[in-house]
Formats: sequence, C-alpha cells, structure tokens
Amino acid sequence: MTVPYSSPQAPFLGQIKDVNLQNVQNDDILQYDNSTRTWKNSTNSSGVTGTDDAALFKTREGSDADSAGITRDPTLSGYTINLDTVNKYVGINKVNPTYRLDVDGSSLIGTIETSNNYIGNKQTDENINIYSHNQPNQSLIVDSFKYLAYTGGFRTREPDTVDTILPEDKDSFYKVKLSNGIDKWDGTAPFDLQNNYGSITGFPTEQVVEYQNRAPITGARIISTIETPIVIPGDGNSDNVTGFGRSNGIPNDPCVYDPMQMRTRKIGAEWKYAGAPTIWRQSDTKLIFKINWFILAQYPFLINNAYFRIILNQYRSGVLLRTLVIYESPGREQNVAHSGHKTLLSHTTRYNEDVDPSTDDFDVTVVNNADLDEELTVNKFDLEIECFLAQ
Repeated sequence: MTVPYSSPQAPFLGQIKDVNLQNVQNDDILQYDNSTRTWKNSTNSSGVTGTDDAALFKTREGSDADSAGITRDPTLSGYTINLDTVNKYVGINKVNPTYRLDVDGSSLIGTIETSNNYIGNKQTDENINIYSHNQPNQSLIVDSFKYLAYTGGFRTREPDTVDTILPEDKDSFYKVKLSNGIDKWDGTAPFDLQNNYGSITGFPTEQVVEYQNRAPITGARIISTIETPIVIPGDGNSDNVTGFGRSNGIPNDPCVYDPMQMRTRKIGAEWKYAGAPTIWRQSDTKLIFKINWFILAQYPFLINNAYFRIILNQYRSGVLLRTLVIYESPGREQNVAHSGHKTLLSHTTRYNEDVDPSTDDFDVTVVNNADLDEELTVNKFDLEIECFLAQ
C-alpha cells in the first residue's frame, strides 16, 4: 500500500537546537551569544525611541542618557540639539536658541557663504579674529567697538559720521568724515582747544579725510574763501579777509577745509586766526608755513597811484607781534586779479623767521592805500595756510 507523501512542518524558532529563548517580550530581537554559541532573544536597543518631543542617541547596550539626544522642547537642558519649532530656531548645546542656528562653542565649517551684508560679532565690546591658514601670526582683527579692522599694524577705517582723530591708533590708515563741531575757545587761552568741526559755526563738514599717524595723508592745511563783497575805503583803511568759520549765517564765506584743526581764535562770532595743527602746537616743533592767497577786486574807475597791500599779521599769545607785507599791487588798475604765497619757518631767526608753534597764529588783511574816496571792492579772497614738518 502506498502511503501518501506529507511534507514535514517547519519547526518553531525555539525548537532549533542552538536557539535559546527566554521570557520573550514584544519587539525583542535575536542576537548571537558567542560565549554559549547560541542565539537568544534580547531587548531592541539599537533603534531610536522616545516621546514626541525627544529622539535619543543610544549605543547597542542602551546605556546613553536622554541628554545625548534631540528635543523639540527648546527649554530643556542637556540635549545635544534643541529645536524651537515655533520660531524655527536650532540650538546646538544651547538651551532656548534665539537664532536660526544658535551654537554654544566652536564650529568647523569648510566654506562660508552669506547672502546678506553682515558676518561677525554683534557685541560691540568684543573683537573678531580672522586667521589665515598660511599666515597664522597675521590675523585680521575686527574691532567691533571702534568699527576698525587691522592686521599686523595696518588699520583701516571707513568714513563715518564722526570727526575726532583716534590718537591710540598709531601707525595706521583710516578715514574720518568731518561732521558736527564744538566751540571750546573761552576767549582767554591762546588757542581753541577743539576736537571737532561743525556746521553750527561754519567749519568744514561732510568731507572725508584719510589719516595716517593722526595726520591727514594730504598734509595739514586750512582753506577759507570770502565771496561776500567787502568795500574798503582808501587812505590806508583795511579789512580782515580771513574766514576760517563764521556763525553769522553768511553761506558764501565758509572755512572750506581744516582736517588737522588749524583754526585758533575768533573775533566776536567769526573765526579769523589760524596756526599750527593742534597735534604740532609745541614750542620745539620744527614747521614750515606756506600762506597762499588769491584776490579778485575792483576800483570804481582807473586811478593813478591806486594800490593796495596784503598784510600777514602774526600774533603771539593773542597779541600782535609783527606785520608782514606779502603783496603790494602795481597800481593804476581798475580790475584786480592777483595771487601769490609767502613761506615762514619756525625755529630760525636767520631770516627773522621768529615763529613759535605753541603760541603764534596768523590772520590776513587787505589795506587800501588809494585816496580816501577811492574804494576798493574785494569780490573774492581765497586763503590757504599749509603746514609741514621740517625734516
């Protein structure tokens, strides 16, 4: 009799000789135990589990604590990454992140690309050091407090609405935009103890001046212009044509340029005097002064023996020391257009060049030497005083 064929039934897992199952729990896995050379059930510790607010990083033994994970609750401490899903902030080792990416500690980034204008430190009292891979000792330091960047003694400063020189930044290059001003002359000291320039008193504004070692690269000079006509009677009458800043509301008579603060004193509301730059006002400073001038004037008609003089007045501690005739017109001319210059040296008496930078300043007058009824109308007078260190 033929017995019908019946295929053998597959054994259960626990019936296999080298499988040892004990107290099997839900989600257990099968692991090999080399010491017993059997397969046994074990708790699943290799997966990522947790509440809705946390994902945990675990080793195969499951010994890591929750602090190694990620949480959606940004106020919890100890997690590697905290997510503020309301504000879309990510914090790394940072509780309560306040930026899109808020990192507490150092980060290593292969390439940084930004789509905005700012990268750096937002704290104004701290610096940023940017190091180059091949120049580790020449880092670029960004001073957030002074808005200054420098490396290896080289500094640069962008124009800003400030007008004071930074005396601590020696051996540097930077730019200053001249702005508001302060009148610090009390009428008693020899010089104005200014720090700034000002639109209030008619000093130069909105100029961008480049400085090196507290001095402008273009050199020290003060420039004024008089464009409001001045009528000077004859017979030796004179008028001051120095306009280094006015507060009388005359817009055509400004101080055009004064980056090194050469203005010194004033008559009433008008600044009339200029001397050495404030940083060179020491008695032992060797300086060269060059006074340049240009005049446009007119007599009412052609007159014989009608001439004028341009006088440079030198003062010492506010008292007139001497007058120097730096120009005398040829006479017999109705329309006047002349220019010229005069050079003075400090620290020498060989050519009677008695100039002390710590006490002396200058102004300029025009003297009409025609007859009394023959007026001279000065339509324009430009004055420039240059100052150089004598090497």
